[in-house]
Amino acid sequence: PEESQLQKGDQSQSQDGEQDHQREGGNQQEGEGEKESQEQPELLELQQQKGGQDEADPVHVETVEEKEQVDENNVLVGTSLVACKSEAEVVNKPNTETKGEVQPTGVKEATNYAGLVYYEEDGVQDLVTFTAVKKLDALLEFIKKEHPHAKRRPHFYFRIASPDGFVELNLNAPQDEPFTGWSIKPHIKPCKLYQEDIYNFGDKDYSLPPSCLISVYSSPDAVPILYYSVPVEGVADPVTFYIQMSQRTAHHTAVAANAASGNDETIPVLTKRRREGGFDIKTAKQKIKQVMIENHTDFAELLQFSLDNIANKLFEVHMIPPEVQQSPTYDAIATCFVSMMNILDSKSDLEGHCVTFLEALSSVGGPTERVAKRLREKWTAALEGALRFEHESS
Repeated sequence: PEESQLQKGDQSQSQDGEQDHQREGGNQQEGEGEKESQEQPELLELQQQKGGQDEADPVHVETVEEKEQVDENNVLVGTSLVACKSEAEVVNKPNTETKGEVQPTGVKEATNYAGLVYYEEDGVQDLVTFTAVKKLDALLEFIKKEHPHAKRRPHFYFRIASPDGFVELNLNAPQDEPFTGWSIKPHIKPCKLYQEDIYNFGDKDYSLPPSCLISVYSSPDAVPILYYSVPVEGVADPVTFYIQMSQRTAHHTAVAANAASGNDETIPVLTKRRREGGFDIKTAKQKIKQVMIENHTDFAELLQFSLDNIANKLFEVHMIPPEVQQSPTYDAIATCFVSMMNILDSKSDLEGHCVTFLEALSSVGGPTERVAKRLREKWTAALEGALRFEHESS
């Protein structure tokens, strides 16, 4: 009986010990459960916040994972929230280290180019050429070879504002200096030079420099000095060049024979002034030119449809060369007329030259005949009857 009581006592103690141990384990599990239940709302709240950010930023994707933490005996001691960046974010997110750096778009972007203006006389007009290149030496060699009589102005440098852009001349800019009596007319509108042509001049397929050709005319009563500003647009920094020109002088040098001494001497003479009863041939030529300049646009438009017939008639009377006859333009025809007129010495020669020109135009008929009639009337009025521009049939 005593042994059985002792055994019952040991069993009850061991059962009590197991129950205590189970209670401790239960308490530990309850503590961990409470900790997990407290962390779950935080996890949900963090996920909701991240979800809202994902809606606002479709590129930025960030997930939250629950990571278990164990101690050194591999016993679970808790969980923590770990933010994980997705591959999409790593791939698509821009590199902030290169922020503010300009990505290169080509070597032409920051290239300095040389601009240059040169002048040439061409009959009734003065020609002003603006050109721009990267290879200045090649341009100077080109001008020396192809335009040996051209007068160059100092060159200047510029950069084009936008990659693969262009520069354009503004010939209508407000002027600080008077230009009364002067006409500045471009041969092509708009006056643009493209960066590709500027950059490549001198290469195999770019043997001609890009250029803008401008005709400059003056009337007899024009201001004596022209100082005309031309801004270059499309450049990184403002650039303006000036067309500087004066009316051509009336004085030339001629060589005459001195019959008394038998020696040649150089004497200054007024250009054909006081010839044939005081007739001023220089002024007459200027007035004839001015009429053609003032009516250039109207005459060119009216005659453009009959240029082949006009060229044939003018070629018959030796007014134009074969090259102009084969590819006629109004400007080429007018230049030939004026250039030939410039070499005439007398009133009768000038009168005959103009009459021959008018007769050739009249023989074409149609609108061209009316142009010839109108031109004769304007010349007669401009010279106040000093020359007779009558047709042979008159």
